[in-house]
Amino acid sequence: MEGHAGEYSEPAPIRRKRIPWSTFLKAHWRGLAASDLFTVEVWSLKGLLTFYVLFVIDLPNRQISICGMTAQPDEYWKLQMSRNLLDPDTDFLRDKKHLIVDHDTKYSCACRLALERERERVSGSSVCLLVRQT
Repeated sequence: MEGHAGEYSEPAPIRRKRIPWSTFLKAHWRGLAASDLFTVEVWSLKGLLTFYVLFVIDLPNRQISICGMTAQPDEYWKLQMSRNLLDPDTDFLRDKKHLIVDHDTKYSCACRLALERERERVSGSSVCLLVRQT
């Protein structure tokens, strides 16, 4: 077959099929954890305050770990929480291969990059960040 410039062009490569999410979950269930934030409203002397709580759930045994809490989840706090998640002295992601987070602005690009950098820095850590489209 000839292309526009008279050259031979190869057919398009065969693309890999994407596996269904349910199949992935079944295959990797023991190595999965998920992370998200929830809010708690607290009455204080200053009035009603909203706190943001970061947690990780170990999916196979449904054990939840509270990783941090703040009234202002700024970029600095998010980056520190990313480092804490992969700290070898914590049990947040021990023996986990995949961390599932949603595609929310709470997980900024900088936060995702920090998780990737920290994963590479921590010896023996092989946690892969999975972003689940909501």
